[in-house]
Amino acid sequence: PSFDDDDDDDDAILAEDRSADDEVWAAGDDGSGAIPVDLRQEMETLRAQVVELSRALSLRDLELRTAEERVEGMEAQVVSAARQMAALSREFDSSRRRAERDKEELRQFAGEKALKEFLGVFDNLERALSHAGEEREGPFGQGVGMTLGQFLTALKRCGAERVDASPGTEFDPTFHEAVGQEFSDTIPSGRILYEMAAGFTLHTRLLRASMVSVSRG
Repeated sequence: PSFDDDDDDDDAILAEDRSADDEVWAAGDDGSGAIPVDLRQEMETLRAQVVELSRALSLRDLELRTAEERVEGMEAQVVSAARQMAALSREFDSSRRRAERDKEELRQFAGEKALKEFLGVFDNLERALSHAGEEREGPFGQGVGMTLGQFLTALKRCGAERVDASPGTEFDPTFHEAVGQEFSDTIPSGRILYEMAAGFTLHTRLLRASMVSVSRG
């Protein structure tokens, strides 16, 4: 019901009360005579005050219900905002971790292209040493060997490691590339006979596969 309906009800009650009181006042409590005018006016005033108080209480009740609904709406907004903040926080943490991984990966592999270029120089030095012949133990061979050692040390400082491709090592297609197959009386089938070009990893990721010849047994 609306507030206006409450007013109509109060007015109807007031009219009924007045009609009933008029009968009482006309006859008196014991039917002996009419009620005095001043007492009648005082009772009328009290009745009006009761009606006004009833209306005020109805209005206050309406205001309380409205305030409760407003508080419930605000609570729902707070819960929704908290959930959104939690989701944004998780997304931010995920983005931050992803950015840190990307940054670390960029730092580790930023020189990958340059290192691949230097591997060609390393190959030339190894070929020169392998073809040194009698000069291998001489000043020339020793100088090339020292240069190769320094080269490997520098590569290691950059995070590059040489792939193991020594004779007898089991062939691993992840790190080895078979460029030939030969029979062997000493090395079982599926194992490396010899290395033709060194392979390297960069921070556990393959930089270049070792080119090897594999035994056919």
